[in-house]
Amino acid sequence: FLVMARILSETGLFFIQPAWVPIGAIFGFFGAAALGPEAGVIIGMVCLVLIIDPRECLMPFMVTVLKIADDHKIKTSHMGWGSVGVLLAGLAVAFPVVIWANYNYGAPVQERWAMEKVPKMNFNQAEKTVRQLINSGELEQSEGFTAWERIKNIHPERHFLAAAGIGVALVLILSILRLRFVWWPLHPVLFLVWNTYPMTKVSASFLLGWFIKTVVTRLGGAQKYHQIKPLMIGAIAGDLLGGLIFMVHGALYYYVYDLIPKQFPPEYQIFPG
Repeated sequence: FLVMARILSETGLFFIQPAWVPIGAIFGFFGAAALGPEAGVIIGMVCLVLIIDPRECLMPFMVTVLKIADDHKIKTSHMGWGSVGVLLAGLAVAFPVVIWANYNYGAPVQERWAMEKVPKMNFNQAEKTVRQLINSGELEQSEGFTAWERIKNIHPERHFLAAAGIGVALVLILSILRLRFVWWPLHPVLFLVWNTYPMTKVSASFLLGWFIKTVVTRLGGAQKYHQIKPLMIGAIAGDLLGGLIFMVHGALYYYVYDLIPKQFPPEYQIFPG
């Protein structure tokens, strides 16, 4: 979460979603035999509850709020406590509403990611771990390990060490080059968001924004860059307004014709789902 907040602060990337969860790194570092299937299931369940889909992570939002407060000379301590109050009020409203909606209208089964894929992940991984230990003849031994024996039997996966090592090396090398040479074009954050779902959706837009900024700055200088800002903000606002129009239309359509969800008009998404 801290790294996600730093990425947001460093780049302005507002849609971030890591393609891994800690249980994967833990299995990779300790190995299936040292960790064991029972501990794997427990840690995996914690990851699924707290970390599985951090695209709406709280910490980057809070960093943004505190930065805005600081820019407008508002005490961050006041804004922080105010944000805590808003969060608690939101939870007080959201929790009973979600429980009421699910019990009265059923869970949103059309959301396949949350309703079908995520609940199976942990148990699929547990089955895979058990089969792996059975095939290697280590299942009974792993289940009987003491805490010290688990530490002694740590065997990191080679593929994990290779992938993690290459990733760390690339980030460090690009960080050094970026600090050493002013002309170096690549930011090390590239390898922190590499091959993630958000990048497949927004990378083209960021590339287009960079291109427009570069052209305007080269041809018109800093003054023209600041002059064109309202136009770009207007383009973003226009896109959001377009989404709002579709939302209002859909709500009215549903209300007037009293349709069930399956008959609802096609979805319109402002941001990726």
